[in-house]
Amino acid sequence: MTDTELLASFRREANGDWTCIRPVLIDGTARNMAFAPGARVSHTDMFMGVDIARKLDDAASRQEVSAELRTPLHH
Repeated sequence: MTDTELLASFRREANGDWTCIRPVLIDGTARNMAFAPGARVSHTDMFMGVDIARKLDDAASRQEVSAELRTPLHH
């Protein structure tokens, strides 16, 4: 799953938590994890040994860096 696909299924809340906005299956170490709309994950939650909030934060950071690299600099 790409960062874009993952992030399309969640919304970041003001407090840093993430809320699922569409059904999604996320690859886990042992098996896939299913999230339904309305499910919330925070940095204190672990799902099958995976910090989903951290995974989402990392994906969002990569997307921000990628967007910055594609944006031309104006002087």
